[in-house]
Formats: sequence, C-alpha cells, structure tokens
Amino acid sequence: MSGKGFDRRCYIDFQIRTSIIIKASMYNAILRYARENIDGLRESYDWKFKEETVPCGIRVADESWYEKNLTLKALLNAAWLEGSSEERYQLCFWYIRDWGGIRTNSEETSRLYAAGSEESILARGVKGIASWSKALTVRNPKKFAIFDARTSISLNAIQLLSNVSDPMIFPHLPSRNSSVPKAQKIVALLQRQRQYKEVDHSSCYMVYNKLLLDIAAAIGEGFTNQQVEMVLFAQAAKLSDDLISRHGGITGTAI
Repeated sequence: MSGKGFDRRCYIDFQIRTSIIIKASMYNAILRYARENIDGLRESYDWKFKEETVPCGIRVADESWYEKNLTLKALLNAAWLEGSSEERYQLCFWYIRDWGGIRTNSEETSRLYAAGSEESILARGVKGIASWSKALTVRNPKKFAIFDARTSISLNAIQLLSNVSDPMIFPHLPSRNSSVPKAQKIVALLQRQRQYKEVDHSSCYMVYNKLLLDIAAAIGEGFTNQQVEMVLFAQAAKLSDDLISRHGGITGTAI
C-alpha cells in the first residue's frame, strides 16, 4: 500500500524557468492527500466513455474504468506517435470532444492542439486549457496531464481544507459539475478576503505538471503523474462538498 506515513523530509521551494515558485506548504498538502487516496482509484475513478467510438481501432480490455482510462492514455499516445497527421487530429479531437465532452472548438483550433508546437499551445496561458491539456496528454502523457475545472478545484480545496497558511490559488474554469462552481465561489471569496496569491496564468500549466511529476516521484511504487491527476479528478466533487460544508456560511447568502 502507498498510504504510508507522511514523508516529513523538507521539500525545498523550487523555481522553474518561468520564475514561479511552488510553495513547500502546497506541495506537502497535496502530496499527503495523493498518498492517502491513490490506492483507492479503482473504486473512486469512474469516468466512462463509449469504447466503440475510440478512433484508429483502439480497444481497451481492462475491467475497471480506472484501468480502462489509464490504459486508454497509453494507447492513444502510442497511436498518436505512429499516426498520420489526420489520425493525430482524430485522436486528439475524440479525446477532447467525445471523452471530455467539450464541443466548442473549431476544426482549426483542434488541429492546432493535435499538431502545433508545444510552445505555441502553452503560450495560450489558460485559454482553452481544459481542451488542449487533453491533446498534450495524448501527445506525451509522461510529461503532460489533464488540467480542468475538477483538478483545479481539488488543488485549491486540498490547500484550504489542510489549512495551508499561504495557498497558491489555481484558476477557476467552467464546470458542469453541480458542486464545483459553488466551491469555486468560496475559493474566490476567501482569496479576496485573505489576499491569497494566484498561480500566474501564463505559467499555470507548467507549474501544475511539475507539481504532479514531483508528487508521483515522491510517492514512488510505480505511480505516475497520470494517477496523481486521476486522484484530483476523482475527488473533485467530494472536496468541493467538504469545502462548501466548512466555509459555505462565509458568503452570507445561499450558494
């Protein structure tokens, strides 16, 4: 089991090429939460997709939806690496639209996400990040992971519920989940009241990926950045509800 006692070794604040610092307090809180929940992914992660619609003949034989989704990422990446430009487009387009339910991207934008340079995509900041982070995950899951409303609120909620004194707030993104928008309002209000700092939008995704890779390495036992992301994704509704339960009254109005 990976849920061992918290690793209290000092995690030194580090600085990446964007000059954004990841606070040790944030890292420690998220590492602790990931360690406590990563072994339960088989039960907690239940995102479903229509297996017969996956392009390029990809079929997934695993039993649980957690295993199906983990295998799917690897198979999509293998197909993208070997695929033609049109097949690469189909793979990323399917993962964004059919798997992710995002249907607002134009063909031109989708083709950029599927084949454009990493630099040109990352330069978009957080614009379209819920879409293009999926495409980058298809392209290189060892380096990139999905960043969306669920992973963002989980990162924020973990810090606030853990009483991190100097949390770094990740941007709020549109969500179809009923609890996430309510929790986002609470985070925004607490941020205004307590002057919490926000992760810079221009480097948010790079900070996020570095955080996930470091947490996976600290947990060890073969876990990857993808499984850390899946913990954040799977626990978003519960974390949102916990945050609402603790802080819902601060607004003074119904949320």
